[in-house]
Amino acid sequence: MLAKSGTTSTASGDDRSIDHCGAQSLSCRLSGGDSSTSGQGSGTSGATTGSGSTSETGSIGSSGHLLVHDENNNNRKTIMDNQGHTITLPTMDSIARNIRLLLDGKPFEEMYEFCDFSLADQNETSLAKGIQPSAPSDYKPVIKKSVTYIVAAVLINEHGDVLMMQEAKSSCAGQWYLPAGRMEPGEEVTEAAIREVKEETGLDFEPSTLLSVEGAGGSWYRFVVAGDVTGGRLKTPADADAESLQAKWIGDLAELSLRANDVIPLVDRGRQFAMRRPNDPWYELQLPAIRPHKRLLLRLLIAVRRRADNGVCVLVSEKTAAHLPVCEINPTRSIHSTLKKYMTEIFGSDLPPHRPHGLLSAEHSGKPATSNDGICLSLLVSVRIPLEDVCLIDKYTWLPVDFGDELLSRMGKNLTVPLNVIR
Repeated sequence: MLAKSGTTSTASGDDRSIDHCGAQSLSCRLSGGDSSTSGQGSGTSGATTGSGSTSETGSIGSSGHLLVHDENNNNRKTIMDNQGHTITLPTMDSIARNIRLLLDGKPFEEMYEFCDFSLADQNETSLAKGIQPSAPSDYKPVIKKSVTYIVAAVLINEHGDVLMMQEAKSSCAGQWYLPAGRMEPGEEVTEAAIREVKEETGLDFEPSTLLSVEGAGGSWYRFVVAGDVTGGRLKTPADADAESLQAKWIGDLAELSLRANDVIPLVDRGRQFAMRRPNDPWYELQLPAIRPHKRLLLRLLIAVRRRADNGVCVLVSEKTAAHLPVCEINPTRSIHSTLKKYMTEIFGSDLPPHRPHGLLSAEHSGKPATSNDGICLSLLVSVRIPLEDVCLIDKYTWLPVDFGDELLSRMGKNLTVPLNVIR
């Protein structure tokens, strides 16, 4: 689930939803069993313009790109980018395929980077309420300048011991911590983790999966990975350098003077993962998907049941073209704050009861250096009342899916990557 805490929260934390607002929504559109919307053909994507009207061939969509119909398939749409390249926009069928990729832990396949609620949109909303925006509309994440990515490795051996390193930095010399550090420009998450483990412990390892993603504010993230040691030599006091004094396999963290206690829940989760049995529920091994992004993005997979037939539907945005809802993360606010603001944008101020469960994927690519330092986090959210009772505002609709049971099965404990919010 999406958790909050003073330090970090574990995946097994309490069931905490975003607070509800008391006011009634400005408008309400109840969706029934079909996926059609006003001005759209049933079950088709029907791109919409920024003003909410259906865009016709040759009209301009909300992104400012030209929308045209494919001559051979009227349900397919394309855009021309600023360089004149044609990009095929997703259809309802392609959205369903992409959701299956997310459930399988595979990279999301979408050539166009959608964003329904950008920082510019958020700032406009704030100004309309008399609130001064906290982040510039043209914010760009750049590693080690305007965004910080940390990697940490939790490596457990066959005895259940965890690999720890002794700090050499003057501010915390002699204290112990997990091998961890800042990502460098041009690095992927796994490359940074491999480098940090080698520098601080002397060991080589192969990352196997994300254990959790943590966020503080909207521009600090820590990717915690697990993996297997493949070689190298454990660092001893004789090998001490500026990176660390030594490294050891530790059975009981209470024996150490820790630099910070935030590593304790991370080690607990690492042991839980390492010692899981074959039939224990757990998501498939999953590392960050290599996909470039220029902004900090939050993608939502919001699922709901229909009262009429107990079928499962997912929320789809129809701004420009049909796609899963995406918003830009405010770099000065917590992810929880961004999520609440975006949910209000979708559902109105009277939010339906819901629960964020965790991440289905995390996407990042650091290459080329400093040009693609954004991320995209795909968060699974369940709505706890029937679809017929949910109000939607703006250009959103529900898409029925034929793999509802599989989607619902991912809402259990340890079946998504925990997204922990640090305060």
